[in-house]
Amino acid sequence: MTGLTIEQLNVAYGKRCVLHDLQMEPVGPGKLVALLGANAVGKSTLLKSLAACKRREAKSG
Repeated sequence: MTGLTIEQLNVAYGKRCVLHDLQMEPVGPGKLVALLGANAVGKSTLLKSLAACKRREAKSG
């Protein structure tokens, strides 16, 4: 099993782009990551997007 890597993640609500070209270096298994930021900067949007990717991966696999 490999760790999490994010490359060129883009998220939009309609025509409004809320996350653009997001990158994240590999996070290995067993590692912890903290997601910190002010209100309304996209923390929940990022987590929901990653969860949606995992659901799609599970359905296709």
